[in-house]
Amino acid sequence: ISSTRIRKGVIDIFGNNWFDENLFSSDIHITKDAEILLKEPFGTLFKGPESDHSIAIKKALDSIVENNSPIIGVGDVTVKSLQDIGNIANIALIDEKTKRMVWEGFREIDQSLYDCVIECQNPPGMLTKSLFESCKIAIDNWTINRLKTLIVVDGEEDLAPLLLHLLAPINAAILYGQPNQGVVVRITGLDSKSRCQSLINLFEER
Repeated sequence: ISSTRIRKGVIDIFGNNWFDENLFSSDIHITKDAEILLKEPFGTLFKGPESDHSIAIKKALDSIVENNSPIIGVGDVTVKSLQDIGNIANIALIDEKTKRMVWEGFREIDQSLYDCVIECQNPPGMLTKSLFESCKIAIDNWTINRLKTLIVVDGEEDLAPLLLHLLAPINAAILYGQPNQGVVVRITGLDSKSRCQSLINLFEER
């Protein structure tokens, strides 16, 4: 068992892959059981006012230990807030919405700041092959070449952290907004990979 592959987040301590690529030979749908578990807190909340998202973002970034691991931003407001304070996400996912409503602020997200821009489809309540492949490319872009990637999702990116934790290297920091409260940070580790794996196993094909 390679400790390097464990640190890269590819395998667990028993040498098993964290994800089965065959799982994403087709799209999968959230189930009631998964939905209930997803309501449980998953990360540390850093509070800040809706009027100034940079306050929560700065608190969140201050909590992250510099370890040469990627910063992953999920959600338009989070990605733009990182941009506004000059800390561009290494991997960013947006869907041109906030609180499931079209958000005009997405137009201010500067796509030219990223080395690679990928478009994919992921309807609400689903994890699609398209999203999985896009996240995998983005992780590889950073891991292999240190390239920044922006993923533009047609649909919703809310469930993407489940895939990102499975694919990301150990110690990657995944940030996403908590409406009306602030920003949540979860560091990728064996525990987060295990939880996300269990949740994804509750999804089903239809």
